[in-house]
Amino acid sequence: MRLLIRLGQQPTEAATQQAVARVREGLEKSVPGAKVVRTDAVGASVSAELFRNGLLALAISLAMILVYIWFRFEWQFGVGATLSTLHDVVTTVGLFAIFGGEDGMRDVEGVLVATDARLRRDGWLLMEFGFGQEEDIRQAIARHPALRLDRVVADLQGLPRTIVAQRL
Repeated sequence: MRLLIRLGQQPTEAATQQAVARVREGLEKSVPGAKVVRTDAVGASVSAELFRNGLLALAISLAMILVYIWFRFEWQFGVGATLSTLHDVVTTVGLFAIFGGEDGMRDVEGVLVATDARLRRDGWLLMEFGFGQEEDIRQAIARHPALRLDRVVADLQGLPRTIVAQRL
């Protein structure tokens, strides 16, 4: 049996590590023979780095769109396309933040439901997911009989990041 335990946000990284240690000790005392396979913690500094890198990637991609359209057509079209893309991104992220739930799983369920109508038989679904969502994504796919989980692909740090499923 696999068990995923999520802890609430802690004020400092040291407090996060202490909370993880307390949970591990309590689990080992209450369930003899229990084995902790992995612990993951995302502190404030990692969250800030991910946020900063995301904004940087967004800025670079918008700049590249601007440059491409500038050379391909006219610079005014590039500015317009960049502004409309930025608007789309802000709107989408805002809607996800409002309606996506605490962990974004409502959006994942929506994508999985849409695959029934839009993904052809034997088609492949690749879905990138966030830190610590692997088990939730596995359970969501298991609830959809038209999908078969093929594999989970890890990122360069060895963390599970992308799920590959096939429509039956």
